[in-house]
Amino acid sequence: QSAIATNSGAEPAIAQLLLERASILQRQGTTGEPLRAEYQQAVDALIDSGMPGGVPPAGLEQYLDLLVATNSSAADKTSEEDFFRAMQAVNKPAIERQMNRIRSILQADPAVGAKLRDRADVERDLTKIRYQIAELDAAHKDQAADLEHRRSAAQDQLTRLDADLASDPRLKLYEEQPATVQEIRGALRPDEAYYKLTELRGKDYGILITPQDTLIYRVDAPAQALSALAARVRDSIDGQLGQGRLAPFDVAAAYTLYRLVAGPAADRLKATSALIVDPSGPLERLPMGGLV
Repeated sequence: QSAIATNSGAEPAIAQLLLERASILQRQGTTGEPLRAEYQQAVDALIDSGMPGGVPPAGLEQYLDLLVATNSSAADKTSEEDFFRAMQAVNKPAIERQMNRIRSILQADPAVGAKLRDRADVERDLTKIRYQIAELDAAHKDQAADLEHRRSAAQDQLTRLDADLASDPRLKLYEEQPATVQEIRGALRPDEAYYKLTELRGKDYGILITPQDTLIYRVDAPAQALSALAARVRDSIDGQLGQGRLAPFDVAAAYTLYRLVAGPAADRLKATSALIVDPSGPLERLPMGGLV
């Protein structure tokens, strides 16, 4: 208690101490708002400490489990907001905040939106060309010069677009503070949804935000099992490219992985026309669209 009182709360050790205290109180039988207040104080300290992106602290998974259980019988907006904030405490929140900021800029200035769309198109084309170059075999080396010319032109165009966008100070004005569910919902188009997966000390947690509602849950499989499935799928995509052969796509593993990480959100994900994915754990090496 004295260590907490004599520090600002912005040190990682204080955040960890607060989480440990909340966990102890939970084991001793503390429930309801008093327990949630303890965990909320710990999450605030964790965010203020600048720990996002580091080693996940012990105890936070118990808080997420508590919020999922509280929300399971009936949707509770406070639990959903607290869950989303806690997820961002262990992942850099700039993605959510930047998405909201950029969307507001697009609405105010269509010219910037056009440049951002052009950049996405060029980056996609550049990635495709790089794969084509990497997959060339000896019988088609005559295509290398043309592909290299296209790659260089695309890279130059991407550099110019990046320079143009970097010169707009509005695209640099985002806060390093967690976004809220309501902010994300307000930035979504009617046909869009936002999905975030976070791996935390052997468990994975998901949140799906749509213009209508929010779903929070814990993935019903250990993180180690999900990682093994993700490795199988990844290997079936590029495991034999070095030998100039394409391995058969592991449909079974891809389907199993999708059903596990989607969990109770599976039906809503299928009904979504456009999905914004902020991945972690098994999805860091695999695009969500590559699962079936």
